[in-house]
Amino acid sequence: MGNKQGRHMLKWRNNEKRCNQRESIPSQQPVQADIYLDKTGTPDPADDPGVQGVDISSSSGDDHQNDTRDKDVVTAPPDYFYVFDCKAIDHGDHEVEESDEAGSDLHSRKAACSKNPGHTHFIPVASFTIDHLPEDYRQDAIFQLIQLQARLTVKISTRCVSPDRPEFYPDSDAPYPFYNRCGDKFTRNGTGMIWEVQKYTPEANIPCPCAQCLNSPDPITSYGYVRIQTAAHVVFDEIEARESACFFGYDSEDGNPVVIDCLSHFDLDIANDESFLSCYVHDEDLVNALVDAMTGYEQLCGIVSEVYWPYRLHARLTVIASHPHGCSKQISLGEWTRMNRMYGSDNVTTYNYTTCTCPGSSGAYVYLLGKPRRGFHHAHKGTNSYGNCSGIGID
Repeated sequence: MGNKQGRHMLKWRNNEKRCNQRESIPSQQPVQADIYLDKTGTPDPADDPGVQGVDISSSSGDDHQNDTRDKDVVTAPPDYFYVFDCKAIDHGDHEVEESDEAGSDLHSRKAACSKNPGHTHFIPVASFTIDHLPEDYRQDAIFQLIQLQARLTVKISTRCVSPDRPEFYPDSDAPYPFYNRCGDKFTRNGTGMIWEVQKYTPEANIPCPCAQCLNSPDPITSYGYVRIQTAAHVVFDEIEARESACFFGYDSEDGNPVVIDCLSHFDLDIANDESFLSCYVHDEDLVNALVDAMTGYEQLCGIVSEVYWPYRLHARLTVIASHPHGCSKQISLGEWTRMNRMYGSDNVTTYNYTTCTCPGSSGAYVYLLGKPRRGFHHAHKGTNSYGNCSGIGID
């Protein structure tokens, strides 16, 4: 477990009854663990002009010398992370993966990847076990939460570029992705996360409003409405949304994902790099699975948040489920290294992290251990001068 001196220790005993309040949450044994939270120092803010550093209580690097680290977790060096008040966003480079229309070249793009050759720090969803987590975080609640995060993750393929994409990010001279391809027809691949699921039953007698049902004399009345959050640079507006498809359950290369065309786009926020898509799902089994996953995810988010969010400066586990190179879903584990507090607000932030990503990961949900499910989540944006980075979210 490592030297306990200079650490906070928290005993967490999870109540089984509470974990099973809703039928959709799988039955589990009570979680019992000792959680040791490291205290870490910050570098001199003078090394980073234009931002103001925030002092965090520090400890000797000796506290880390005996830490047990899992080989699948990309960690930051001890005593190396920042909390800064920032006046401008470092937009960096996006991580959208381009492909031919059929996506037949995606595997060759993955094989030629120079950012993460071999992709050794990406874990296939089906292979992910609790032992992949760092020893201090090997708890059923955290493991199940990550599984549900992956289940709610989708691949997004968009077949055109809107003519309305701006040349630059707002209030910036940073080029906006794909502006130079405005109006073109070509396929781009990113990631999104399901944010809302509504189930409609025949008893409600509300016909599905998708295009197929609107043109049918017998529209279905048993379906689901799914709302998905991604990055604005992945799907920019209504034009791109109607040329987009979501891949549900693309968990292995030989799998059989459910592919559904998107219906609409709304809640665009270019500055924060966030957008929402919606689609209607006719597959009742898929709808039920998504409802169960969302219910369980919300429940576990609340439980884990109560324990870890007060210690977020010390427990910095950061998890991303995404579709690198537009291929099957992978889980990657790391730590956040830099919290950027935006616009003078304590809870409007962007993050940098060691969690591995590749082209195709843009738009993926960045799970910061203990983050409550409220406001806007942090979607993966790409890479900037401080490493892998998120868009703006609310803590």
